[in-house]
Amino acid sequence: MRVLVPERKVLADNFEGKPFLSLADIVNDKKGGVYFTEIRTASVYYISPSGQLIRLANDVQGANGIMLSPDEKTLYVTNTPAGILAFDVQADGSIQSRRPFVKPESGQDGLAIDAVGRLYVASDLGIQVFSLDGQHLGLIPTPRQTTTLAFAGPDKKTLYVIGRGNDGPEGKKADARSMYKIMMLAEGFKGRAT
Repeated sequence: MRVLVPERKVLADNFEGKPFLSLADIVNDKKGGVYFTEIRTASVYYISPSGQLIRLANDVQGANGIMLSPDEKTLYVTNTPAGILAFDVQADGSIQSRRPFVKPESGQDGLAIDAVGRLYVASDLGIQVFSLDGQHLGLIPTPRQTTTLAFAGPDKKTLYVIGRGNDGPEGKKADARSMYKIMMLAEGFKGRAT
């Protein structure tokens, strides 16, 4: 993990002497800390505002998508194939009270939230949307399976989505990617950068 502006510096490139090989997703908190996942080690990490690197969990299979609730009291992490986990966030950034939150149909990958705390989940079916209490609210269909998503734009009413499985040159099967821009009625959470 690196900071590029205003000066370039490495925040973390290893844990306990072992290099990171498969970092996945990231979310920052309002205090200046950063949560991130590593698929290979099934781990969730936190870099505190002071720069201390802490492994919060090392048993989250397929640890990939990660997101904080708007009030930053809940951390969501994908736990493929079991579904999405929720953790209570403590004042020091640590987590506890691990529990199942939802199990989206057809997998899960990246996560996003909107201004009222609904969770948007990239999946093979498209974007699945869940309420704060885990109720499935609906599906935003996409032409291809999705891997990641984020609200953006000045009003945060644009949802950008990465789709996978496109054909490569000359119609050959490839892991090419496409980006979709979806204009939303819902507004993404504006309380921190995503």
